[in-house]
Amino acid sequence: MEDRYSAADNLRGQQKLAFFGIFDGHGGAKAAKFVANNLEKNVLDEVILTEEDSIEEAVKHGYVKTDSAFLKSDLIICF
Repeated sequence: MEDRYSAADNLRGQQKLAFFGIFDGHGGAKAAKFVANNLEKNVLDEVILTEEDSIEEAVKHGYVKTDSAFLKSDLIICF
């Protein structure tokens, strides 16, 4: 199975702030592992920099940042 997960609670010292993710391995084990190891940080970095009413957009930017970083990495297998 190539699925991976990420779970973190008490983010930024706040009990009610958590981040959970389950990542399927359809892009391969390396893709799922990369996202599990990087998405949380990238999303939180974007959320910290944004205003409270723009959280949804910040989360999207965190996803795009993670995707871009994976595409630039040497983990992609080209056929």
